[in-house]
Amino acid sequence: MTGERSSKNGGTTQAKSQSVQIKAAMTSIKKPSVYRVALIQACILAILCAALALVGKTEAFSAFLGGLLCLIPQAYFTVYAWQYTGSRSSQLVARGFYRGEVGKFVLTLVGFAIVFSRVETLEPLILFGVYGLMLVVQWVVNASLIRAHQQGSNQS
Repeated sequence: MTGERSSKNGGTTQAKSQSVQIKAAMTSIKKPSVYRVALIQACILAILCAALALVGKTEAFSAFLGGLLCLIPQAYFTVYAWQYTGSRSSQLVARGFYRGEVGKFVLTLVGFAIVFSRVETLEPLILFGVYGLMLVVQWVVNASLIRAHQQGSNQS
């Protein structure tokens, strides 16, 4: 009889141990380093603006505004989209992505409206060119971070 009890307790202990391991695995899922995207974009933008400052103030300022019109909405999206992770919070994750995407869209529209209505000396070609460049940087860096994140989680 005591042998049966110890095996039952051992089974219970083993089940609890597995449960703890599963919970630890769920909470140890790392978020991708999406905040690096904004940092990389900001560094590229700073270098680009410094180079264009040699050409002229209007060109550098237009590049700066074009970069910010991409960087600020993307940073907003990043904050809201990645604040929750895990399967238990799937509705919160979806809500965060939706809120982030809507906010990003609104910030982009409002940003362009403000720039074109308030800034008198502007080089539109440079503004849109740098905006497009920042989008490409965002896509490339996000793709490489996702790839690295997937390779890291496959190895563990």
